[in-house]
Amino acid sequence: MTPKPTKVLTNANELLTLLADRGTLGPADIAGILGMPRPSVYRLLEALEVIGLVSTGADGRSTLGLQNLHLAEASLATIPEQAAARKFLVSLSAELGQTAYFCVRRGSRIFCLDWVQGERVSLLALTPGNSLPVHAGATSRVITANEPRVLARLKGSDDLERFTPFTLSNYAQMTEDAAMIARRGYSISDQDVTLGIAAVGAAIVDGKGHVRGAISIAGLRDDVIPNAAVSGAMLVEAAARIAAALPQ
Repeated sequence: MTPKPTKVLTNANELLTLLADRGTLGPADIAGILGMPRPSVYRLLEALEVIGLVSTGADGRSTLGLQNLHLAEASLATIPEQAAARKFLVSLSAELGQTAYFCVRRGSRIFCLDWVQGERVSLLALTPGNSLPVHAGATSRVITANEPRVLARLKGSDDLERFTPFTLSNYAQMTEDAAMIARRGYSISDQDVTLGIAAVGAAIVDGKGHVRGAISIAGLRDDVIPNAAVSGAMLVEAAARIAAALPQ
């Protein structure tokens, strides 16, 4: 049997993750989505509010508390790749006017750890703390193209999750995409996650050939695609400089 303290921590993690993904929710919504008794939800929300991880409004609906910002900042400070990438995200976003991302792979998902929002903010699926599978999105596809073992795990896959009609959905398409990225040096995501949105990405590869993450810019397709070659060259240069700054 799972020890009670571990079960409480698991429930707390599920609740905080739900609020991070869905935003503000009421106790009934949380109970229904998590399959948790409503009294347990109330007790858990009350405990998390005491330590600042949850904030509950006058309407009884809860959202993430400000203490999460402190924890997130402290966690990011321990990641050398994020620290090295930050100034380049700022400069890329300022020069290109698009949202700039830093992402890493964790298992079979690509997680966004940091971003700098551009002037023309649009409907972007990826935000800090959220993730995409390894076959969708500019950072996902450029990381996969540079990690043969990740690509090999997709072998035999013919029904990868599709977000739009433009999502690459099988191993053959991913293999062709990887070869194109290798020739070009960067990835282009053309509406494969969100219709009307495009992105360009470059992998951060250290001196030992290890992929340490990826950076990208994303925005409205009509803004990104015509300038993909220029953006790609800038991203490749920035990724190389980030890699050079990392401890080996």
